[in-house]
Amino acid sequence: LGSGIADGNSHVHHDLPLLLCGASGLAPAGQHVLLPDETPLANLWLSVIQSFGGDLERFGDSTGTLTLL
Repeated sequence: LGSGIADGNSHVHHDLPLLLCGASGLAPAGQHVLLPDETPLANLWLSVIQSFGGDLERFGDSTGTLTLL
């Protein structure tokens, strides 16, 4: 669950609040993760894809998977 815009007034596309549920095996339940500035959202999607057995090495503008999960 999330939004593509962090601030609707200025249409800012960074610091997006996201809630990821049901990604069994990706991260421990109840974990709060604060990622470094300028981390592409595509890194999260790439991590999810790989956790479900996908063999992609890149997704969109991803720079890698999320190691904090």
